[in-house]
Amino acid sequence: GGGGGGGGAPQLLYSRRIGRAPQGSLPSSAVFSSAAETATIDGAAKLTGRTSNGWSIGLLDAVTGKETAHWFDANSVAGSTITEPLTNYFTGRLAKASVSGETQIGMLGTAVNRSLGDSALVSLLRSDAYTGGVDFSHEFRNRTWSVEAFIAGSHVSGAPAAMARTQTLSSRYFQRPDAGHVQVDSTLTSMSGYSTRLEIGKEAGLHWTGQVNVFATSPGFEINDIGFQTGVDRMGGQLNVNYQQSTPQGPFRNYRFNIGPNFFWNYDGDFTGGRVGGGFNGQLKSFWGVFLNVNKRLAGFDDRLTRGGPLVRGLGGQSVGINVFSDNRKRVTGRFNANYSWGQGEGIDRRLGVNVQVRPVENWTVSFGPNLSRGFTYAQYVSSVTDATATATYGKRYIFTELEQTQISMETRLNVTFRPELSFELFLQPLISSGDYKRLSELRNAGEYGFDIYGKDVGTVGFDAATNKYTVDPDGAGAAKIFTVTNKDFNTQSLRGNAVLRWEYRPGSTLYLVWQQRREGTQTNGDFDFSRAARSIFDASADNVFVLKFDYWLNL
Repeated sequence: GGGGGGGGAPQLLYSRRIGRAPQGSLPSSAVFSSAAETATIDGAAKLTGRTSNGWSIGLLDAVTGKETAHWFDANSVAGSTITEPLTNYFTGRLAKASVSGETQIGMLGTAVNRSLGDSALVSLLRSDAYTGGVDFSHEFRNRTWSVEAFIAGSHVSGAPAAMARTQTLSSRYFQRPDAGHVQVDSTLTSMSGYSTRLEIGKEAGLHWTGQVNVFATSPGFEINDIGFQTGVDRMGGQLNVNYQQSTPQGPFRNYRFNIGPNFFWNYDGDFTGGRVGGGFNGQLKSFWGVFLNVNKRLAGFDDRLTRGGPLVRGLGGQSVGINVFSDNRKRVTGRFNANYSWGQGEGIDRRLGVNVQVRPVENWTVSFGPNLSRGFTYAQYVSSVTDATATATYGKRYIFTELEQTQISMETRLNVTFRPELSFELFLQPLISSGDYKRLSELRNAGEYGFDIYGKDVGTVGFDAATNKYTVDPDGAGAAKIFTVTNKDFNTQSLRGNAVLRWEYRPGSTLYLVWQQRREGTQTNGDFDFSRAARSIFDASADNVFVLKFDYWLNL
């Protein structure tokens, strides 16, 4: 499921939240620290099973310990800061299907409780977070048609400062000056919300199938303490119609067309966009295949672009993509994909990817391939500056820039099955990325799409290489105050890899040996230089993590 911003179900449990990176920040004077990369899991237990009357049960509880970072400042004065509190994570799941399997019902509940005490984390983290949901599905008319529904609720609480931070997160932006349905309440100590979805679909048929759904996620819905969501404050609907040919026809063994729109609004009634698109997926008689898709993004109002500022009128855009893959029965197979999107408001994005998979023997699989993307964004948000003279944008100037990005990566995977109970997996991904920011500008008017470029349309701008900052006078000799903006050009090189040895030492009971390594380096050149970046990947120090994990199957 997604994060509640679209038509998918929210993901109430996202296991990576347990043992996440500590959230506390170090003092600005710290020059060296021993801060942990992740919170330590002091203990965890999982229980799964099935009752005699058909209910499936799953329970998980984990405790992560308090994390403290020890640091030194420039004068070698030592200090320490609590970066993560003692926390308990719990989730429980109940599910049952009818004897025929046509009807299913499930329930899920989660709880996160933090021992914040009087640390600085009180103003940063929520003390308690609870979620609960019910899902239901039923197939009828000989399983030709189906209906699915879910509803989930959330409740979080904490100190007023932590709840004020919750209200201004990027998923909701209650501080928007032109929002009529939400506003920041600095005295708030708890917040609740809901997410719901209903879908009816035709799941079987000789040629025609499809689904239609409606959904809503309220502004106060919050599950990120143990779940995953990227957006709230959305309602809308989606229609998808499919036509499939499952028997050979012409050059194809089978093929499928799909087409459908989706539409989104916020709870203020602003149309925030949508999409009308279609795709074709076909397999040739040679067992090669092709997938094509075309999408038209509809213009609407963007309530996220200014990061808590006013609405901006979106201009929509288009995208096309193709994916070609070879006969996967062969020992050597390949896949090629390309995507191109463009639009006056969103910019241009080009992506290419190639993957080759080799099976030298039946129990060995090796795959590798590069991925390249290049993009140009017309309006990349940089920052905002309070200025009473900026009356057209509610007393703030919203600063944007053009951004040119390039990224190239190579994924390599090795899978070896020595015996059914013993296997080995290896994954490596070097990545090089750069971002070049160009031409600072400001939003001209709230509710519209238009930007005035500094030094060209309005005001003056200068760059100081010594401080890596731009100095902007937005109206020249006018009354507006001068401000500075840091140049955000970047270069990143990273290498990520992991190796996993799996041994099922008895049926249902497994031992895992895991080694993970990460290297990462950054610079601020902004330009893309492949040879320079590739050479510098191994200049960065390596972070190594070793994990031993085992589970034991209890047949009670």
